[in-house]
Amino acid sequence: MTLDSKYLRGSMAAVHSVLRHAFCPENVFFHFISAEFDPTSPRVLTQLVRSTFPSLNFKVYIFREDTIVNLISSSIRQALENPLNYARNYLGDILDRCVDRVICFFISD
Repeated sequence: MTLDSKYLRGSMAAVHSVLRHAFCPENVFFHFISAEFDPTSPRVLTQLVRSTFPSLNFKVYIFREDTIVNLISSSIRQALENPLNYARNYLGDILDRCVDRVICFFISD
């Protein structure tokens, strides 16, 4: 799940919903993808998640936006120009090699 300052509330709501409805929430592990140059640093976002869900099992990965910023053309919807929207295409490169199964959570409006 992406984690950025602009959509932090939505991410926290999704985490809360998964934990509330999971049969064994203690076995759920979240992998968050955060933009390297988010206005709120990934370290601060990590602290916010930990303070909201102290017992949550999670890891925050840094997505290097410069990897794809030159591949994105301007579009009609400005939100599509955010490099973090394309992080899902690089999950195999971002996540630890020991992660063998992933459920992706996408929100589109």
